[in-house]
Amino acid sequence: VIKINWPKYLKMALNAKKIATNEINLILFFKSYFSFLLFILYFKITTYTRFKYYNIIIYKLFGLEVAIMSKVVLIGGGTGISSLIKGLKNIEDIDISAIIAVSDSGGSSGKLRKTLNIPAVGDIRQVITAFSENENITNKILKYRFDESINELNNHSLGNLIISALVDIEQDFYKGIQSVKKFIDLKGEVIPSTNYNDVTLCAEYTDGSIQLGEDLIPNKNKKIKKIYLKDSENIKVNEIAVDRISNADYIILGVGSLYTSLIANLIIPGIKEAIISNKNAKLVYFCNIVTQQGETDNMTAYDHITEIEKYLDKNIIDIVVIDNSKIKKEILEKYSNAKQSKIILDDKLLDSHVDIIKASLVDNNSDKILHSAKKIYKVFKKILNNNY
Repeated sequence: VIKINWPKYLKMALNAKKIATNEINLILFFKSYFSFLLFILYFKITTYTRFKYYNIIIYKLFGLEVAIMSKVVLIGGGTGISSLIKGLKNIEDIDISAIIAVSDSGGSSGKLRKTLNIPAVGDIRQVITAFSENENITNKILKYRFDESINELNNHSLGNLIISALVDIEQDFYKGIQSVKKFIDLKGEVIPSTNYNDVTLCAEYTDGSIQLGEDLIPNKNKKIKKIYLKDSENIKVNEIAVDRISNADYIILGVGSLYTSLIANLIIPGIKEAIISNKNAKLVYFCNIVTQQGETDNMTAYDHITEIEKYLDKNIIDIVVIDNSKIKKEILEKYSNAKQSKIILDDKLLDSHVDIIKASLVDNNSDKILHSAKKIYKVFKKILNNNY
């Protein structure tokens, strides 16, 4: 996104001879002058790197104030990514897109998938709420659930029904989601990783058994060996998602369920390839604060990164952000009773290829271990400014 006062600068270009000085070589001046005119003619340059090159030329020659927004792409599921969005959406000069998994098979989303033959909308709803300008009101409306006495609407959130209706009106999953912007002001773009309506997430456990369905995969008695998609050859990636990843300056992975939210996106054919092909983007992983029973029991921070890079086929994570908050003993005990423990920074990670950022991320005003939007804001602001 470019912020330029075009009339002012076009006038400067047309009167460029008047601002030439003896210090500017005449040949260099005319080359620069025509470069500027070409820049105007080819305003729709798609390659961000080329645009930044022209930006440098223009700034030096004409003193233009050109603000180029950093393009940030988040990849994950509804609950985890929403906590990051709430922190990032108020940072100036960044353009945010969230690529969200649509493989949820439980609750209201699962019922609507079967009834309407559409991808899961629950995580999409959560991200729309997080991106909303008026988050509190939007959350109350979209999260509203009908009384159990109304059988046909039992357990359905109003938001899931609204999104499903818009998808039906537009006859396209992605277009239906985008039409939400007509009545809710959003500070970012919500993109499903695929528009395919029958995404079934599968897990193979270390004992050789198989489980189908995202909501059934976490199993406290088994360890996940591999996550994959049923009939993956039929699943086509959302090309909008590929475009946003390919042109991103920062790609952020996490937070949230490692296998059923984050890796569920990475195994969509085309997502991994887009991440690997973008050589200019910084790949940042916001590590979870605590483990998740049935998914990441006893896993360290290094284990999380190793597992993610296994599905990326490359060791390409640049930065990992890890919480170093001092959490109250009584809160940790409550999580321990639920078989969850704080994820530790181990020696293997210290010796790895990843740059480590240790920061306090926990919301101290909550009796749960949740990410603080204000702290996420501060951390990523420093990453943008290369202050770490």
